[in-house]
Amino acid sequence: MEKITIETLNVENAPAIHGLTFRRYRGTEDHPAMIELFNIIYESIDLPARETPEEFDLWFSNLRNCNPYEDVILAEVNGKLVASGRAWWAEEADSGYYIYEIDNRTHPDWLQSGVMETVQGWLEKRARQIALSHPAEAEKLFEIWASETEPVKLNLLQNRGYFEERFFFDMHRDLNQPIPEAVMPEGLEVRPVKPEHFRQIWEASNEAFRDHWGHIEGTEEDYQRFLKKVEEMDALNPELWMVGWAGDQVAGMVLNKIFAKENAIMGTKIGWTDPISVRRPWRKRGLATALILKSLKLLKEHGMDTAALGVDTINPSGALQLYEKCGYKSTQKWITFRKNLNH
Repeated sequence: MEKITIETLNVENAPAIHGLTFRRYRGTEDHPAMIELFNIIYESIDLPARETPEEFDLWFSNLRNCNPYEDVILAEVNGKLVASGRAWWAEEADSGYYIYEIDNRTHPDWLQSGVMETVQGWLEKRARQIALSHPAEAEKLFEIWASETEPVKLNLLQNRGYFEERFFFDMHRDLNQPIPEAVMPEGLEVRPVKPEHFRQIWEASNEAFRDHWGHIEGTEEDYQRFLKKVEEMDALNPELWMVGWAGDQVAGMVLNKIFAKENAIMGTKIGWTDPISVRRPWRKRGLATALILKSLKLLKEHGMDTAALGVDTINPSGALQLYEKCGYKSTQKWITFRKNLNH
């Protein structure tokens, strides 16, 4: 990954704030300030998540279609980080659209300062530069996510011509409530996960998600990133995974996670039953329900009191209704915004 030596950025339409500067990402030395900023934002929008140094470092060392030394902008006031932005791209498998993702985060004390608008403008300009290397005839869209608890960002996006494309829920399930017995469909069974299963599990997940909105086809580089995360992330523990097999075929899975360090920071006991996927030949047979119920009991056995997941509210497989039947309730709504790159 090539590092850019010129750090200071001349940014258009910057607000007149004494001590405000914009610069590029320097490397891991920026991570503590970025983690602090992200966690303050999470708390301000009532998001039960916290970044930890180990996972943040691993995440930034495994970015997809993003060079942080070119595609990240940091805003500081008198040396204190007040905003962070990042741009990257992907090609949707089903539509062939080129999607230019934008992540724009501003400290709650600076939301009314104009900094967020300035960072957004820089990120859109950077995304247009990246788009020049892609086929001219392709459909190209900006994409950015926002929570319903972020009114300033929602207003900013609407004013810049973004439209609401999709809605997602974060959902929680109280593990202290009764958990029904799981009944596996005939001919299917759960087996312990071994390292020799990793590629087959990854490939099965990639295949199953081809039917989901916005799917990005996995590559060999993505598989290697997956292996690195399994090796280095305590939360991505294969012993927690619930994988259903039909003979020598992976039929479906729930790749459960427990972010122990994050829970310790927040004083919570949350386990994630996410991602969940079932391959086409084994859908509508009760496999997802069985794997979820087994996962709920597993997380409870590991001392968790809440199970969490994220869901596309109009998932074609009826995932939202399935999760509600399993006892999950919506806790936060997310909106995916898009805008034509040429607008």
